[in-house]
Amino acid sequence: MNAFTDFRKYLLACSLIVVLQPLHVTALQEAATQRDGQHDFDFEIGNWKTHLSRLQHPLSGSHTWVEYEGTSVVRKVWDGRANLVELEVDGPGGHVEGLSLRLYNPQSHQWSLNFANANGGTLSVPTVGEFVPGYEAPFWDGIGAPNNTPADVIDKLNAAINAALADPAMKARFADLGYTALTGTPADFGKFIAVETEKWGKVIRAANIRAE
Repeated sequence: MNAFTDFRKYLLACSLIVVLQPLHVTALQEAATQRDGQHDFDFEIGNWKTHLSRLQHPLSGSHTWVEYEGTSVVRKVWDGRANLVELEVDGPGGHVEGLSLRLYNPQSHQWSLNFANANGGTLSVPTVGEFVPGYEAPFWDGIGAPNNTPADVIDKLNAAINAALADPAMKARFADLGYTALTGTPADFGKFIAVETEKWGKVIRAANIRAE
């Protein structure tokens, strides 16, 4: 069995749901050019109204999301080479206060993001990365069906999903969450997946990324 072939067939039986924005990609070698990124987060300095979505039961297989509303305050430190983010939100799980410390390493040209919850009082293992010019990694989502699902069933699902996404109330809800809903055919989604697979496959091979 060719798992990749079966996976592609599965995705061809899908309807495109959400894409934030088109992904513009330059050559990986050009994108890797090092630069001074100490002001990468300057755009975020200030006070913000914040909407937060999180899994209700992480790592449990659940797909139930809960919504939180609140504020974020972002302050510049060391002339931009670090910043502090104070998060305060309320939702179904109660009141949440968090602090994120972002530190810029001028030698590696990378940021480390360190988060602490007020209830725990300790910093998490940092997430390390950098901004690469010309690269975006937008979030997208879709709905799929098993590979052997009859074509007429796929067509009915596709029509129902497209109709739901065209509903003004649904569009407004997606907009509130920062999403753009797109409609299309199963073939449209298949072509999109093929392009994404080829594009990110090049990145994975160039960076020698391997599953552990």
